[in-house]
Order: sequence, then C-alpha cells, then structure tokens
Amino acid sequence: MPYVPGAKADSPAGLANVSLRVIADHARAATFLTADGVRPENLGRGYVLRRIFRRAVRHGRKIGLKKPFMAEMVAAVVRNIGDAYPELRGAESYVKTILNAEEERFGETLEGGLKLLTEAMEEIEVKNADLRDRVLPGSLVFKLYDTFGFPVDLSADVARERGFAIDVPGFDAAMEEQKAKGRAAWKGDRDGAGLPPAVAKLAAEGFKTGFLGHRTLEAGATPALVLENSVELNGVREAGESGRALTLVFPETPFYAAAGGQETDSGTILFPGGKVRVDEVQKAPGTGIFLHSGVLVEGKIDPGTPATLRVDRERRKKTAANHSATHLLHKALRTVLGDTARQAGSLVSSERLRFDFTHFAALTREEIEKIEDLVNADVRADHPVETVEMPVEEAVRSGAMALFEERYGESVRVVSMGDSRELCGGTHVERTGEIGLFLLTSEGAVSGGVRRIEGLTGEAALARVREDGKVLRDLSGFLKARPDELRERIEKLRGRIRELERSKEKKPDGGLPDPGLLASGAVQKNGIKFLAAKVPASSPGELRETADLLRDKLGDSGVMALASENEGKALLLVAVGKALAGKHKAGTIIREMAAAVGGKGGGRDDLAQAGGPLVQNTDEALKLARTLVLGEDREPR
Repeated sequence: MPYVPGAKADSPAGLANVSLRVIADHARAATFLTADGVRPENLGRGYVLRRIFRRAVRHGRKIGLKKPFMAEMVAAVVRNIGDAYPELRGAESYVKTILNAEEERFGETLEGGLKLLTEAMEEIEVKNADLRDRVLPGSLVFKLYDTFGFPVDLSADVARERGFAIDVPGFDAAMEEQKAKGRAAWKGDRDGAGLPPAVAKLAAEGFKTGFLGHRTLEAGATPALVLENSVELNGVREAGESGRALTLVFPETPFYAAAGGQETDSGTILFPGGKVRVDEVQKAPGTGIFLHSGVLVEGKIDPGTPATLRVDRERRKKTAANHSATHLLHKALRTVLGDTARQAGSLVSSERLRFDFTHFAALTREEIEKIEDLVNADVRADHPVETVEMPVEEAVRSGAMALFEERYGESVRVVSMGDSRELCGGTHVERTGEIGLFLLTSEGAVSGGVRRIEGLTGEAALARVREDGKVLRDLSGFLKARPDELRERIEKLRGRIRELERSKEKKPDGGLPDPGLLASGAVQKNGIKFLAAKVPASSPGELRETADLLRDKLGDSGVMALASENEGKALLLVAVGKALAGKHKAGTIIREMAAAVGGKGGGRDDLAQAGGPLVQNTDEALKLARTLVLGEDREPR
C-alpha cells in the first residue's frame, strides 16, 4: 500500500498513512535493538523490543498484510541506512531470523486475541446502546496481556479505534498481584540493600576484592572482615562439634566468585591454628566484594591473623576445561549453523557444561557430529589460550565476541584460543589440549528460538564413553549378537512387536489361547504326552508364540502338532520335547503334514513349521501327526 501525502487524517488513506509510519519507525527500532543483541522476551530490553515489534505487526494487519513482513522491513532498513551503520549489514541475516520467528509466533496468537477483544467490545455495545460506559474491564485487558501477549498500549490502540477506553486501574491491580513476588525479590537490589552492615560499610568505603585466580591458586592474605551470622567477628572462634559457619572477606583472593555462568571455586583457608572449608564464593550484590562462605572445621581462628587461601585444584581444573570448551563450542556452532547462532546463556561447573544459543530448529544428527568434530579438532590442536586486557571498543573492533547481556567496564579481558576470540572474565585452561575430550550429551529447546546443548569434557567424557560401551556390551549379551548386528536385531524385534500388536487387534479377546486349557486336551501313550489342536494364529510367528506357551505344560516328553487357518492358508507347527530327541523328528512329521495341505515345510528336529493352500485339510494333517507319533488312526481330541 503506497503512502499518500496530504491525505486527510480521518480518511482511509490517512489512517493507512499512520500505520505505514508506525511500521517504518518501529522496524528501524526493532532492527537496531536486535542487531545489538536484544531478543524479544518478557523482561527488560527484550520486553521493550517485543512491544515495539508487536505494535508494528498489528498495524500491518490493519492495512491488510496477512503474511509475515517484518523481515522485508529489516532489509529495507539496512538498504537505507546500512552505509551509516555498517554493523547492521553484518547482522542482517541474524535480525531477519529472530524477527521472522517472533512474527510467526505472534501471528498465531494475534487473531485469537483480537477475536476476544472484538467480542468483548460488541457485548458491551449491546448492553450500552446509548454509547456510554464504553470501558474494557481491567481483568480482560490483563488476560489479553497474560494469555495472548498483548501489551496494554496495543489493547488501548484497538479499543480507541472503536471508541472504547480501558480500565487502567483494574489492569494495574491485576498486574500488581502478579508482580508482588518479583518486587519482593528485587528488594535485595544491586545497591547493596539487605547486606550485612559490616559489608555495606566496606562497600561504601570503596573496598573491592582483587582477584588473583588467573595467575595462582594459592595466596596469603589477612581478612578484612569475618562474619558469623551476619555479625562482625572480633574475637577468637573455635570450631564446634559440627563446625562453625563463617563468611570471610579478603583484600585479594585466588577464589573465583560465581559469575558469567561459571560456578564458584571451593577449597580451604588455613589459619595458624585452624582451617576453614570454603564451600562457595559469591560477589556481594552491587559491589566488588567477594564473600567466602564456609565452615570452621578444625582448631580456632583469630580474624586479625594472616591466612593462606588455597583453591581446590582438581575442581578448578575441571571447571576451566568445561569453560574453555564452551568457547570452542560457540565457535563451532557459528561455523556449522551460521552467525544467527549466538550465545544466550551458559552454565559451567566442574561436572558438566551447558550452553544456550539462538537457533530455530532442532539440530540434525549430522550437525551434531560436525560440531563435536570441530570442537575435538581444536582440542587436539592444543592451541595456547591467550588473554589480554584492552579497551572494550578496541576488543569489539578486533572481532572478539561480546555478550550483550553482560556489562563490561572500560577495560575488558579478551580470551583467544585458535580462531575463537571472546570477552570473558572466567577461568580457562592454559592450552586446549588440557580439555582432553569433548562429548555432546544432549540438545533440545529451551524456549522459542533458543536451544540448549549439554556436554562433558576430560575424565567425565571418558567415563560416559565407557558407560555407553558397557551398555552396548550388555545389549550384545542380552540379544546374543555382535555390536555391529544390534541394529538389525533390534529392527527385527520391533517388527515382531508390531506384528504381535496387529494380531492382537484382530482377535476379539485381544490375546493368545489359554495354554492350560489347550494342554488339558493332550493324551499320554508310550511315555509321550501328545497334543494335536487347532489354535487361532494370524502368522507363523504367533503360532510359535503359542507353542512356547505350551512347552512347559507338556514337558520334555511332549509332542505338539498345531494348526491354524488364516486368510485362506493353513499354518502348521510341530514341536518335539528334549527327551524324545532321536525318536521323533519335528522336520519329518511336518513334511508329511504339509503334503496334506498342499504345501511344503521343514525345520529343526525339535521345531518345524509349514503352510499350504488346502485349508480344508488341516484336520487331516493333525490326524496324520497323531498317527505318526502315537501309531493311532483316530480323530484328534
């Protein structure tokens, strides 16, 4: 629809002009926000983007744009101002992918929300023919927001076009109820509210803990503060029977405080007369103060004496390997999936790694293997892990990947390993070869447009490989097949299961004949327990299953001859017990029976099967089996 200059505001062209201006303005804003790393969501900057974006989509629907169109608007924005803002050109593909997925998701709910809104307004109009009290209830506006993702201003826009107002106080009350818990959690804010007074005092004085953990795992320092139950400790404390919980602050520490998805270090703090076990280290909210939380497990401590801070080396080593692996994984993802794959969160512990990234489809088996191969190739290359401090602008210009959710100071730490280059304050291995092995253990969706990979490195990865190998060996033993034969064997079992399920569906009673009832028809003669019977079976396999159920009932001295009629064909089976081996052979008996039904058969001495087209002769075949086994010429019981 073209823009019509000079059109009257209340004319169709004038109203369309308004929508076109909204779309153009909001498309520019959405393009810049998304290129800057913001994703549509329900919190913070993501919520602002989502509101802007959905308002533009709604105006597109007003002028008749039924299909997703915002990706085309992104292309127009880049064409018009990409020269002035070259970063838009590099992010164009990524922005289109993000916004197209968001538009498709919103399109699914937009129609439902608009329908609910229109029906509510029509109902109010019917009840208020004099056109007074045209107000949408706040509870409805909140339902639209909560269920359909309609921002209040979007509902207000739609309502205003039809002469309605919205009950803003009612909406606010509903929203306030939902946000109560969130507001309570926010009170422990980054300004330090809720901190122990002694910690807050240190923060007010500008105290910050220096981190030494990039260079060493052991250091000496005198506590700046020791707390017990949030109260400053000024005297000597002795360990109780179950220890004594303490929080310690030092001017410098080799302990890493949990941040950026990496877990805390643990270890010990040794005083001249006692030992504190450090369980976790956290940064006091809104400060640069490291809080070492632990337990006085031995002896006693004096807060004013020097101590040795010693990080658990093995745990740090495993954590560092997992953290470095996430950098290599990020690079591999972008290589295989393209630049739209960007980090959306991570968790790095000593046991495993978890990496969230933007992508809109499940990874294929081939993509997963390629990603694993690329990471392990970098591991085997044993790249040195290099770090350098530089201004943040210079770091970004150099090509270092930055997480837009993170806040960086004027100077940042750039970590490089091979072709990977990222801004990162975490701990890493010295060379990628220390990672040992990378194993991708799972991949799945976290939310719309965000996937999650979990993986293992080093000893944990090797342990998983060994466990998988044990499972494979156990399966080989259970199924009596070599590992390379398992796929075929399992497929056959699956086929057998499907066959049995189909046959049960066809049977009125849904099951096989009762073995006890069948076995009661057997006769005994000359030490042989013989059974000849017709049974319901829709396949040779089901006939074998019936025979398996009867074996225990007849025993090792039993012989059974079974017959079934299915789809115009006679099915026959003979089974001979172990004690009769050499005296009667199932293969010999079945060949005689098969001739009676116009077919052929064969098998082992203990089990043989046959089939033939002469269904009317199944009784004759069973009679023949009785004669061959018992030497009688009588009708089978």
